Amino acid sequence: MTTRVTKAPRRGCAWGEILSDPRKVRIAGLIDDVHAFVGWELKRSDGDDDDETELQREEFREDAAEGTRAKGRGFGDEAYWSPPDDNNPTAQCHLYVRDSNLVVDVALGGDEHPVSTCKSEAEKIARAAITDMPR
Repeated sequence: MTTRVTKAPRRGCAWGEILSDPRKVRIAGLIDDVHAFVGWELKRSDGDDDDETELQREEFREDAAEGTRAKGRGFGDEAYWSPPDDNNPTAQCHLYVRDSNLVVDVALGGDEHPVSTCKSEAEKIARAAITDMPR
C-alpha cells in the first residue's frame, strides 16, 4: 500500500495595532505592532500510518534543541520555550507545543502581556488551540 502524504502550509493569526493607513493594500497578517501571535502546522497523511506524526516529531526536536524544555504542562506530547528572537524584540515569551502531528506556537509580548503573566497565558492559549483543532 502506498501512502500519499499531503502537506499543509503553516497558518497563524496575529493581534495588534495597525499604525499606518488601513485603507492601503496590506499583506494578510501584517500588523505594525503585534502583541500576540498564534501559529499552527498540522501534517496529515492519506494512509493509516504515522509518517506525518513521525516527521512532525523529528522536525520539532531539531527546532527544540535551541530552546528550553517546557515541563509539567499536562497537555501535548512535548514543548519548549524559544530563546529571544531578534526579529521579534517585543516578544516576552514564545512557546511551541507538539501534540502528535500538530505543532502550535504562541508568542506574546508588549504591554498587553507582561513577563509576570506571559508564560501562563501562552500555556492557556496553546492548550485551547490544541484542544479545539479538528484532526
